[in-house]
Amino acid sequence: METNYIINNAQAGYPTRKVVSKLAQCHQKNLVEDGYTIIHNLFTEQQLTDFSSALGVLEENERHLDDPMYKNNTDSIYLRWLLTKDRRFWPFNSHPELIALARMALGPQIQLDDADARITFADVIDGTGWHIHLRTVPDPLPPFFCYPHALHHLLYLDNITEREGGLCVLPSSHKDNSIKIEANSHHSIDGERILYPERGDVVLMHANLWHRAVKSQRGGKKRRLMLGAFSPSWLNTHYEVGKRGEHDWRKAYAMQSDTDEHQEFAGYFSWA
Repeated sequence: METNYIINNAQAGYPTRKVVSKLAQCHQKNLVEDGYTIIHNLFTEQQLTDFSSALGVLEENERHLDDPMYKNNTDSIYLRWLLTKDRRFWPFNSHPELIALARMALGPQIQLDDADARITFADVIDGTGWHIHLRTVPDPLPPFFCYPHALHHLLYLDNITEREGGLCVLPSSHKDNSIKIEANSHHSIDGERILYPERGDVVLMHANLWHRAVKSQRGGKKRRLMLGAFSPSWLNTHYEVGKRGEHDWRKAYAMQSDTDEHQEFAGYFSWA
């Protein structure tokens, strides 16, 4: 797939950007129409091993900490700001095929976010209710409302079966602002699909696709996944949940190139 963009910026001389992806065109079609797509074998086995090892260290160090958004939950944990805590996580958000697919869906000017992880422990009953990530859409829609678009990618580090609890999505719900679901609800909805990703699978989805993590069951194994995000470079993605580590990955990434495209991707967009 190839897309050639011309950015409507006269002051910059109407710059052009080319985006090329080796992935099958069905991924872009599924992402736009259904709100998600599943990509197999995107990361190497060595990268998956590195991610798992780094995650194991953080789990050991931070398992005792109370996450301010999920306080006192003992059956699963969220680990935040992964890229600031271990350089082994850095390839996760900078995979060229994920970047290309994000630019084809969101436009040529995008930024990456840090990464989080969710670990559900073995032999527990634990899940996440129906939710979307960008909860800012009003009803009715104002004439010039800027709809919040972002792409989130979930990398599974373990094989998922019914016992570990699949990922349940409501296809095309990212395009329907009328859908209202009670917070933390786990009930089934007509048209839902339950996915059972395998180790190494990436689920790339629109941030406002309704989804939930089906509750794990007794006898299930540990469920580990990493979560990353791409958004338009001019949007504010700042949040303060959790404690950062010592690595300034944005600065390190920005130093690799001084092109506008690279700086925007590292989070240094400017209207100048």
